Amino acid sequence: MARVDTKSAVITDHDSTPKKASTAGEGAFGFLRQVEDIVAVTATDLVSTITSRNGSTFRMCRFPTQAKLKKVELASDDSLDSNATASVAFEIGVAFSDSLTDGTKKDYAGLLPSSTLTGVVPVAYDSATFNAMFGTLTNADAPTTDKMPRIDVTFGALLGAPPGTGGSNQYALTAGTYTLAASMAPLWQFFGYVDGRGNPQDPGGYFDIFLRNSVVAATGHAANIYGKVQYVL
Repeated sequence: MARVDTKSAVITDHDSTPKKASTAGEGAFGFLRQVEDIVAVTATDLVSTITSRNGSTFRMCRFPTQAKLKKVELASDDSLDSNATASVAFEIGVAFSDSLTDGTKKDYAGLLPSSTLTGVVPVAYDSATFNAMFGTLTNADAPTTDKMPRIDVTFGALLGAPPGTGGSNQYALTAGTYTLAASMAPLWQFFGYVDGRGNPQDPGGYFDIFLRNSVVAATGHAANIYGKVQYVL
């Protein structure tokens, strides 16, 4: 069988005549930016009865809608479910900033891009089409002293069990929709936003990392949840 020599589209563009320039974060050099944040979680936050997707929610790590996301990490400084048979779970996605003064559209502020990825008007936090784009993180076996290890949730379950999971500190990450290709373009494009004529258009403003408590803790425990987002503009 003959050998095959394959180039990426970016390398093909670099090798073309005339050379085609790449965009920062999309094959060309770009400065990696980072935002870190911490949200305090109480024991009560994690044991509220969940009906019709009305679990507690947590926001952190605000970043521009045009960011090209390269990494999203989560961790905690203490156990979130101190029961010997833990059950707490979070759906992980993004929401539009809830500020009315940072350039986010008033009609979008506080809402969440839809999982349909068709640029429709954003939905409320308890919608069935909430974009859990980074998957669902479940703590299925956490002794009382276990913390959430630093977990890279960027590509959901796409790349297998994330670092820091397994063993007695059993966190599972499943069903993410964010793709490797999506990380090479502004995040608003992943959600399919367009203008009135159907052409791609940045809705503007900011996104937050958004966690929705989808399964209550067997025994809620106060802790700080840490988040880190790395991106290129």
